[in-house]
Amino acid sequence: MNKESTMSDQRLIDFGKRVKEVRESLHLLQKDFASDIGISGSFLSDIEAGKTRASFEFFYHITEKYHVNPIYLLHGKGEMFLGPGLEPAVDYGPDSDIIQEMLEHITQIPLIRFAVLEFYQGYLYDKKDLLNEQFEKLKEEGDR
Repeated sequence: MNKESTMSDQRLIDFGKRVKEVRESLHLLQKDFASDIGISGSFLSDIEAGKTRASFEFFYHITEKYHVNPIYLLHGKGEMFLGPGLEPAVDYGPDSDIIQEMLEHITQIPLIRFAVLEFYQGYLYDKKDLLNEQFEKLKEEGDR
């Protein structure tokens, strides 16, 4: 086996591991994940094991349906998920829907982005002592 073939095999294995990490972070079984993106469970199993190459359609569906970062999938760099609108990426608690909507508006409408940033900066300045106390409490809880 030559050096180029060995590197290619390792990339295939690494890609498969990242696909599995994505699926597990979404809390999906192989059969459910495979069904969602239109492939068989055995094909997904082979991809995750690094035994076979993923098709363009696989790559397209996983990045579109779940907002998976294609750079993460290919190279393991950056965040696993991209942008707002992907619930499994961040759980904001009972306000998740409104926060997701707000994030979409912030990214799409400059006037809203400006207004939110102005408010946020003012709030941080006015309430910095209170916020520092809250961060210290969170830090203490995390250290326990």
